[in-house]
Amino acid sequence: MNPLNPWVALIEMLFLLGAAFTLGWGIAYLRYRKPIQTQQRAIDQFHRKTSGFTHTNDT
Repeated sequence: MNPLNPWVALIEMLFLLGAAFTLGWGIAYLRYRKPIQTQQRAIDQFHRKTSGFTHTNDT
C-alpha cells in the first residue's frame, strides 16, 4: 500500500472487505447448505399438504 495515495488505500480496503465477505459467505454456505435444504423441503411439503384448503371470508 502506498500511504501517499488515498485511492490505493481505499481500493485495497474495499478489496480486502470483499474478499473477507466472500470467504465468510462461502464458508457459511458450505456449512449450512444441508440444514437449509432440509427446512425448504419441509416447507414445500407443508405447502403441498395445505394447498387444497381455500381461505375465504364471505361474511
